[in-house]
Amino acid sequence: METAGLETRKKDVLFAVVREYVKTAEPVGSVTLIERYGFDLSSATIRNELAALEELGLIEQPHTSAGRIPSERGFQLFVDTVLASRPTGEERGRKRKLRMPEERQVPAEAVKSVAKHIAEHANEAVIVAFGPRHLYYTGLSHLFSQPEFQEFGRVVRFSELIDRLDDIVAEVYPRVGTDITVWLGRKNPFGSQCGTVITQCAIGGGLRGAVGILGPLRMDYERCIELLDTTQHLFEEAFAS
Repeated sequence: METAGLETRKKDVLFAVVREYVKTAEPVGSVTLIERYGFDLSSATIRNELAALEELGLIEQPHTSAGRIPSERGFQLFVDTVLASRPTGEERGRKRKLRMPEERQVPAEAVKSVAKHIAEHANEAVIVAFGPRHLYYTGLSHLFSQPEFQEFGRVVRFSELIDRLDDIVAEVYPRVGTDITVWLGRKNPFGSQCGTVITQCAIGGGLRGAVGILGPLRMDYERCIELLDTTQHLFEEAFAS
């Protein structure tokens, strides 16, 4: 069964599992889905849907508990659906959670200031590439506060990634376009345990750069996509002319 043809109820259950897991970092069970997501279905029916989603490889059972978590494939389907259903044109950027600094700053400093606000809103790390070898990043403390990084081994692996960040950004910089791109899991050049939401933006002086949000695989893709939509809109208004 192709995920593109996934029936509506299964997709609704999958997306509820994704959203709940993003919030809690805990496996999600049938009772939680009924109580928090308003499914007018019995626990047995929800369990059947969860079993079917597991067969399709969209969720998995991490241990012997009754709860499930999204698989990489499940996250990918969720992200593809979010990207496909985004508003277009002027509707983007209307829900403004971000503002350009009111004080007059040189463009690079204004971009860095907005990047710090993005990191706070996303609760993740933010990278800004002013060019393939001119990199700024912020928000690592937000990233390392995530439950995933309670495991020492993951902290070590991610710290090694940070040490190579300049090289990774130089490699992926030419691939970043004006549309928002999401890399996750094995397709993510920043690491298979990570998610990245990235896009190209105006950054002042007639130049363009890349702005990306970097988090664990269990990042809030909906929020991060909306934040980068807003960021792109702000920077185009401020710097594109």
